[in-house]
Amino acid sequence: MTFPAVRAKIEATTLLKSWSERLDLLAQQQGTAAYAFVMGSCAELLAAFEIPLFLPEINCLQTAISGAAQGLLQHAEEQGYPSDICNYLKADVGMHLQGRQLPDKRLPAPCLAIATTACNTYIKWAEIWQRLYNMPLFVFDIPGTRNPAHPSQPGDPAFAADLAYMTEQVRNLISLCEQITGKRLDPDRLSHALDCTNRMGQTFRQMLALNQQEPACFDAVRQGGAYLGVFNAYRGSEAGVRYFSNALEELQQIRQRSLREPAVEAPFRLLFAGLPCYPLYSQFIRMFSTRGGLFVSSTYLQFASGGGCMGYQYDTARPVESFAEGLLLTTREAMDSMFLAGDRLFEAQAACRADGVVFHGVKSCRTVSTGLADARLALQSRSSIPTLLLESDMMDRRLISPAQMQNRIDAFFETLRLRRQGGAP
Repeated sequence: MTFPAVRAKIEATTLLKSWSERLDLLAQQQGTAAYAFVMGSCAELLAAFEIPLFLPEINCLQTAISGAAQGLLQHAEEQGYPSDICNYLKADVGMHLQGRQLPDKRLPAPCLAIATTACNTYIKWAEIWQRLYNMPLFVFDIPGTRNPAHPSQPGDPAFAADLAYMTEQVRNLISLCEQITGKRLDPDRLSHALDCTNRMGQTFRQMLALNQQEPACFDAVRQGGAYLGVFNAYRGSEAGVRYFSNALEELQQIRQRSLREPAVEAPFRLLFAGLPCYPLYSQFIRMFSTRGGLFVSSTYLQFASGGGCMGYQYDTARPVESFAEGLLLTTREAMDSMFLAGDRLFEAQAACRADGVVFHGVKSCRTVSTGLADARLALQSRSSIPTLLLESDMMDRRLISPAQMQNRIDAFFETLRLRRQGGAP
């Protein structure tokens, strides 16, 4: 099942192009930006200081979709970067070694890099920028979940200790931003940015909840990827609030239209676990949609939204303290959705009434992919739902075999059809 080129998907493309054009203009004017990652980006705090934000992960996946990534990967390998490290990092390094120049834009140099311990690659990646540009690097040490069965929550003594630790780190970053900009933090600006993120998050969660119902309103890999890009690039902004408000209104209209004109045959509702195959993005999605598959939910929308789907609401009356609490909770949520996937996948497939679960491991991202095979086995031990494990990459075409993927997908859909007909256990 496929959806038409809906307005929100087109607007997302426009907004992300505008984001790239602003960075290009900044580079032309010899301006600089803060480099940060989607998990713990500190977008609201940077907005309060009016420091432009560059997200390398979004830029890297854009190069993969456009076909520009392969040359960047090969250039980095020629400079000694090995073939078995994160290909996001390698493509980004290849770009910097070529003067931050891409076919359609140039990127500004960093004035600050922010990393978290949410991903084991983030710190080493940011250290490369520090060596290249000799600018400040700030690393957040995010306390993770020590007891998955009973994670600490606000009000617990353990959580209070973690929050005090995080708040001190946030205050240190504020001091660094004040040194870089020569301006004091304006609490009202930070409160406004946090309020915008609150409203974006509320709407985003309503959109995800719509897809839990039947009929689904969007594909969680294709349209969901567009929503995710805008959420990360525009969080803390009025433009982001407007976008998600319009997107929710459109999805509600699609749902009403689907209820009035139901499909002849209901699609197979699928849950996606892992990272998308960006070098063959459209082709990869069509491998499922042309066989009647629809991704109604995706774990990628959890961990790559920096916890945006978890429901945390910033207290704008306490902007600094609440920002620290939100950074702790949302980044911890992103880590848990990757590292503690077993129970979560079982609950997610039940919540979205999935007919099958697709696990997509990518060779160059061990953080996301290492535990996927174990998570699949754990799910199979608790549920008879059909599962499919695919392996490719999110950047490097040399690691992708479309024919092999297609064979496995065909066999998967044969199982789904037999189950629907009552002929498979």
